[in-house]
Amino acid sequence: MPAGSLPFPIISNPVSSVIYARRHVWIPDDSAPSDYPSFGTGHYSADLLWYKHLGYQDGSYSWEGARRVGTEWNFKEVFPGRPGKLYAIENDDDLLWYNHVGRATGAASWAGPNVIGTGWRVQTLNPSSESFLGVFCDTRNGASLVVADRTAVIYAVQKDGLLLWYKHEGGIDGSASWANGGAPIVVGEGWVQGSKRVFSGCNGIIYLLADDGTLKWYRHVGFWDGTLEWEGPNVVGQGWGNFLNVFSIGLGIIYAIDQDGTLWWYKHNGYRDGSSDWEDRKKVGDGWNANGFYVVCNSVLLEWTHVG
Repeated sequence: MPAGSLPFPIISNPVSSVIYARRHVWIPDDSAPSDYPSFGTGHYSADLLWYKHLGYQDGSYSWEGARRVGTEWNFKEVFPGRPGKLYAIENDDDLLWYNHVGRATGAASWAGPNVIGTGWRVQTLNPSSESFLGVFCDTRNGASLVVADRTAVIYAVQKDGLLLWYKHEGGIDGSASWANGGAPIVVGEGWVQGSKRVFSGCNGIIYLLADDGTLKWYRHVGFWDGTLEWEGPNVVGQGWGNFLNVFSIGLGIIYAIDQDGTLWWYKHNGYRDGSSDWEDRKKVGDGWNANGFYVVCNSVLLEWTHVG
């Protein structure tokens, strides 16, 4: 891992070699925020760090960062959208949009936040059946090259196993513009029982990690308009059950964090059709174990027993 890094939750940005991380730090003062526990004269907060994996295409061990690009990222959940765009869910369930203007170089330059939604009910501690266990975003590889395409698809996984589809039409400019009047469309069910993790592979590709360590591939053919058209599931891997986190940046590139903090790079050559065709994995980092912190990225853990 690049110098200056510490164990932290990971935020992967799709169609990008940039990876963000929230690192919890101790702030010594006498006024802890009401939504964060105080221990003595201080409180925990979260810095936002920026990394760029220069070797993302071939799995080479080449990085830029870490660079601190934000402070006080004390949100219930953070997940990436379009390249450089981050969504954050506040404790009152408001949904915020940020644009990291300094994304290319890791400069701490931002636009936003813009409030673009309410009622984003993520609850991982004793959730109700209609609470979200997590939220993740899907974008089209190369979509940033299409001027008219300003959207981002967002999925929410409910505790009852329903998969909900949203389309944020203001994905580029941060406007509160949504397809279907902002109402979700149910595009699947049964996504929680027997499942450990679900994460986006972009272009409607969704991977599901089962409790037994099986990795399954799905393609939501209707991901751009919310229709109920799917391909899969196809079993594309075994033995994925012991990773602390698994996430993708699209184009079949998948990162996995081992229990000992090793960061592995995988290339799923069969990501387009769901075939089990892989390149040999490569080690691209050390010390990436989340250390008990809540992992937030376009990868939803479905086995929550606590809030980190």
